[in-house]
Amino acid sequence: LQTAQNILNQESLRIPILELSIPAFPQPQSFAHQIEGIASTAQVQVLGITVNETSLKGDIPVKDQGEMGFSVSATGSFQNLFSFLKNLENLRSPVKIDVLGISLSKTEQENILTLVITGKTPYLGGSK
Repeated sequence: LQTAQNILNQESLRIPILELSIPAFPQPQSFAHQIEGIASTAQVQVLGITVNETSLKGDIPVKDQGEMGFSVSATGSFQNLFSFLKNLENLRSPVKIDVLGISLSKTEQENILTLVITGKTPYLGGSK
C-alpha cells in the first residue's frame, strides 16, 4: 500500500495533463484552437475545421460515446503540410486518422497542395 501511495504522489503532477489530453466530454473549441496553433507553427492555411455533431454536456448517445469525429483541410507547401501532419500526430490529445488525402491543383501562377484529414479524438464521458 505504501508503494502505491508513493507512486501516486510521484505521478500526481501528471494527472491534470491526462485530463487535458482525454477530457471527460468533447471539447471541439479546444481541439479547433490546437489545430489553429499547429497550422500557425507549420505555416499552413487552414481552409476548414469540421467537428461531427456531438453532445457537449449531459447524456451522450451510446453510438457517440468515446470519440469526437472531425475533418480538417489545409493548404501550403509539401514540407509545411508534412510538418502540420507530424504536429497533428503529436498533439497532447491523441488523434486517430481515418482518411488522409492530398490533392494538387494548378493555376497559371502556382501549384496548390491541399491536405484533407478525417479522424477522431477520444474523450471519457458518456451516460451516467
